[in-house]
Amino acid sequence: MTGATASNRNGFWVGLFIVLFGVTLFILVSSLSGQREAPLISKEAKLHIASSTTDNIQKVMQFPDSQWQSIENSNFGISPEAHWFKVDIPPKTSADQRLIEVSNATLDYVDVCFVVQTQEHAAILSQIKSGDNVAFNQRAISHDQLVFAVPDSTFTISLYLRVKTQGIIMVPVKLWKEEHYIQFIGSHRIFIGIFYGFMAAMGLINLFLFVTSRNISTLLYAGYVICLSLLLAGSQGLAYRFLWPESILFQKYSSLLFASLMVYFSSSFTAKLLDIKYKFTPLCKFYNAISIA
Repeated sequence: MTGATASNRNGFWVGLFIVLFGVTLFILVSSLSGQREAPLISKEAKLHIASSTTDNIQKVMQFPDSQWQSIENSNFGISPEAHWFKVDIPPKTSADQRLIEVSNATLDYVDVCFVVQTQEHAAILSQIKSGDNVAFNQRAISHDQLVFAVPDSTFTISLYLRVKTQGIIMVPVKLWKEEHYIQFIGSHRIFIGIFYGFMAAMGLINLFLFVTSRNISTLLYAGYVICLSLLLAGSQGLAYRFLWPESILFQKYSSLLFASLMVYFSSSFTAKLLDIKYKFTPLCKFYNAISIA
């Protein structure tokens, strides 16, 4: 092994360690920030899985309690049916604006309806359509997460949430005071910015190394870092907000695209780095199969 080759490989391992450190930092920051988030109100909600004949807010509002079931968590697996959630929001007790946040930016359709029940009748205060299948500039609040303003009312408000998506139906719903949400987002964005800046620097450095050295491994590594960053940004709604806000179709399939490309680049990079093409042919075929798949 020449000195240049050994130096390149050592550089790759250092780079790999840095990326793993960056991902660990991202998970740690997300975990720590989650401890300061508003509590979930999803666990206080009730669920109704709608058929095509009852998938209508006017009908859902008339359901008796017997047609609603209590829920224990925010994950409901994969289902083609629309899921309706109902939860009561207590009357407003201060001048602070309140916000509802659905902390899953990958849901296809999220329809929100705020209803106030008086002694005479139920009145719809506001209806909002959102989700991945709605253009970003049509969102009620321009935010990477799904955020909705709670109408002012001296009565208890019933929140009706309709969710339909091709992926996993995970619906974590939080109730915020606007001031607390702004404070949370301000501190959280600092760490998120550091993480993505870190990943962008790693990708650009390896692209520069490829241009100067023509070493294909640096290109594969840069592709892995970039696809991992775009996958995370897409799942958080950041990419939809800043990179392709007008492309509903691309947002719909971006996670699948970048996840597949990430596996391709990572498997190809690993095979190239370990030089298994000549040293361990069966393992090389395995990595090639993963890349093709």
